[in-house]
Amino acid sequence: MMRRHMQSVLALLVLLLALPKPSQAQNWQFEAKKNPGSDADRSFVYTASEDGDAVLAWRCMSDGLNVTVDGGYTHYGHYPQVTYHVDDAPPVGPRGWLSSTGGNSVSAPMSLVPALTKQAQRGTKLVLRIAGYTEPPHTYVFSFIGFTKQYRRLTCR
Repeated sequence: MMRRHMQSVLALLVLLLALPKPSQAQNWQFEAKKNPGSDADRSFVYTASEDGDAVLAWRCMSDGLNVTVDGGYTHYGHYPQVTYHVDDAPPVGPRGWLSSTGGNSVSAPMSLVPALTKQAQRGTKLVLRIAGYTEPPHTYVFSFIGFTKQYRRLTCR
């Protein structure tokens, strides 16, 4: 009787350890937005980096689906160099991404968005390095757990 009880406890423990943590499972958020002037869809999905210093987002914009990284870094110039990899895949880049006017956000070239989106749907983790001209490089790690569920809510995909 005791042995059976111990086996049940061990099986439950193994199951609990295999489940994603609540913070991981709900890592990605969806925010519905409309442009107040045109009523155009500006919804987005986003998550914070593991260190909390940056936010990765897929955004509905006037030119289609955009991938952006907003971070607590200073201006990188017009084309910061970004290198990234998903899980154990080979790195992509360095490649110039567009910098926002204020310099605290970068956007992936539109040509990278479809491939990066597919990688996000299949992968578990993104490691992204942004190197600017005046600041030291910043490396961010983002979880893709929960991405696909929230991404499917975007109407611009």
